[in-house]
Amino acid sequence: MKNAFLILVLAIFIVSCHNQERVAENIPRKGMYAGEKVPLNQPELFAPGFISTGLYTRDITISPDGNEIFFGVIMGRSVFIMETHIENGIWTTPKVASFSGSDLWFDFEPHISPDGKRFFMLSTRPPEGMEPKPGWSYQNIWIMDKTENGWTEPYLLGEPISTEQDEFYASATLNGTLYFTRSSDVQKSAIWRSEMVDGNYSKPEKLVFNNDTTLEIYNSMIAPDESYIVLCVNNIVDSINVPQYYISFRNEKEEWSQLIRFEERVNYKGDRASSVFITSDMKYMFFASSRKSPALKSIAPGVEMTDLLINLTEPRNGLADIYWVNTTIINELKPNK
Repeated sequence: MKNAFLILVLAIFIVSCHNQERVAENIPRKGMYAGEKVPLNQPELFAPGFISTGLYTRDITISPDGNEIFFGVIMGRSVFIMETHIENGIWTTPKVASFSGSDLWFDFEPHISPDGKRFFMLSTRPPEGMEPKPGWSYQNIWIMDKTENGWTEPYLLGEPISTEQDEFYASATLNGTLYFTRSSDVQKSAIWRSEMVDGNYSKPEKLVFNNDTTLEIYNSMIAPDESYIVLCVNNIVDSINVPQYYISFRNEKEEWSQLIRFEERVNYKGDRASSVFITSDMKYMFFASSRKSPALKSIAPGVEMTDLLINLTEPRNGLADIYWVNTTIINELKPNK
């Protein structure tokens, strides 16, 4: 028993040293996008060792001025939002956001509006007058407003967005129109759209695509200028039954094109679509991917504890990581007029 304990301590020490060396290589981080070199038309892992770390990570959002980054993490039974920002020219070490992190509810799917004035997120915190419930019992969109002193406290986005159904994964346009997912036990998930009229959200309307009859659609990102929407789509009659990333383009008549599937640069073989983000300048698309690095040890007889622990603390270990790519990949899919 004593020998086993010493081996475990040694393994943790080795992993710790490994992580310190890896993180040290990325510090200090300066400049836009956490100091990362911008990608071209091939997806790249975003900020390895800093944001993509081996934890289950997805749902990134970046402020329009590029000074704040928020992203979602699932760790065991905890679901929370992390944040990093530029301070004295340096990106701070990511930490659990001041408004997130609770044993009583989950926070996920952060989104900063393209004008930088509003922050949306999914939260299962109980609405006023209700008791907390475990798991995903409450799924509502909560919001914070930007002030001179930072973000306000979160508050529930009320009617007509909030209903007895589940509402989540909000994204907004430059003119304030809100897109979000709505689902229930008796109705498959779909994307809904609500315009901002005189400072209030109008009655939401469901988006319909002419090739979506067998598709379950959720977790979408609207382009800031509303010219296209990227969606997570699951073909419920497909034997593979793996969610994929799709896109639809909006024309001058405000009609949506057929849903178009991204090819394997984005929909990596065996991967599962879960979240997407378009920067406010529409130059880059971020998306979650659970692809696995062939460099990591596969589970097999004789694999040592040190290798297993390293797998847990490396990105591309089969859990979700964040990738990004230039939006020229979107222009390639746009139908000819």
